[in-house]
Amino acid sequence: MAKQPAAVIGVGQTHHRAKRDDVSIAGLCREAIDRALADAGVGFDDIDAIVVGKAPDLFEGVMMPELYLAEALGAAGKPLIRVHTAGSVGARRRSSRPPWCRPGCTSGC
Repeated sequence: MAKQPAAVIGVGQTHHRAKRDDVSIAGLCREAIDRALADAGVGFDDIDAIVVGKAPDLFEGVMMPELYLAEALGAAGKPLIRVHTAGSVGARRRSSRPPWCRPGCTSGC
């Protein structure tokens, strides 16, 4: 696979509330993703690969949650990488260079 530049072009967050009984984890992910895609003005077909930051399996209560979330993430049939560090996953996800990004790329990959 040829390495090409990658970028974060949109952001999205879920509705903020202390507890959300109206939606599952997959639904929360999809809510944020739909908002990020709308912010960027793109659709799932425009996304080539997915990087997801999730807590370790022990905290999730399910092994490899990225597998059951793949469809909600728009990652079915696309490269997907999961990053977790048990506390600083948000910062680590941003600085992780997936194998499909060019070497040295940290901002935007």
